This record gives sequence, structure tokens and C-alpha cells, in this order.
Amino acid sequence: MFELIFKAPYTLTRHREGPLADERARDLAPLAEGGVSLSSLRHAAFFLLGFAARVDFSGNRKISQEQVDRAADDWARRKKALEIRSSDP
Repeated sequence: MFELIFKAPYTLTRHREGPLADERARDLAPLAEGGVSLSSLRHAAFFLLGFAARVDFSGNRKISQEQVDRAADDWARRKKALEIRSSDP
């Protein structure tokens, strides 16, 4: 799946080797099959990778809403910080 979305070797490797790669690819497949744009697929793939990297999925316990919220907040803060840095002259 990731080969259809990314061409850059570093990015492709990051997605292939990141946490829960099989699960993330499985989540992206219906979007690709449904005709979602490549840009939207890339955005979803980056979001899923970021989320998977921020939540502890070890063990058989359920993920709490608090963990989901914390991961989303962390992702949003980091995204905003990157946007601010990229807009600096």
C-alpha cells in the first residue's frame, strides 16, 4: 500500500517500518479503493503514522480516550510548531 502513496525512499521506509505498519496499510486500503486523492491518502498515512508512534499499543489492553486525546493534542502541537517554523523568513 505505501508503495502506491510514496515514492521517496526515506518516506517509504519510514512508513513501512513504523509502528503497526500492517494495520495502517489495511486502514488506508479502503480509502485508496474508494478513489480518495493521492494528497488525501498521504495526509491520512502521515496522521496514522504519527498516531501509532504516540500511543502505546503494547499488551492486550484497550486504548483509553485519554490516550487518544493526548496523542491528538501532541500531534496538533507538533504540526503547529512545524508550520510556524516553515513560515519564518
